[in-house]
Amino acid sequence: MVKLSALVCVDNDAPLLGECLKGLAFCDEVVLVADRATPRLQEIARRAGARLVAGIFPHDSQRRTAGAEACGGEWILEVEPDEAVDSALAWEIRATLQMRPEGDWFDVPVANHVGGRLVQRGWGARWVRRGLRGSTAAA
Repeated sequence: MVKLSALVCVDNDAPLLGECLKGLAFCDEVVLVADRATPRLQEIARRAGARLVAGIFPHDSQRRTAGAEACGGEWILEVEPDEAVDSALAWEIRATLQMRPEGDWFDVPVANHVGGRLVQRGWGARWVRRGLRGSTAAA
């Protein structure tokens, strides 16, 4: 079975983080990278069984690098803290990885909702690029 890591990077506050982490339970490990982790954030990570990488990371790139280095999976699913992976997408990801695909990454289309409304035009339109990276891409 292919080992799948989930990576979530946060600043210091993420109101939807608990729900995001619940949706990643299908992954073999969840790595949460937090800039100046608050006790509340630490508790959310603990409850979800996520491994917390805490420190001072002023830039997103620093959080992503620290997270990728902490992930032990052959593949890394990077998810924003306000995104949710439903059961259908979780199944599709697992099924795809079990076929041992060639390549280094996949685009995963996401529906972007703002205030409960689906964004269809302009900034943040319906299909946004999100990465599912293989170990060769993280190297």
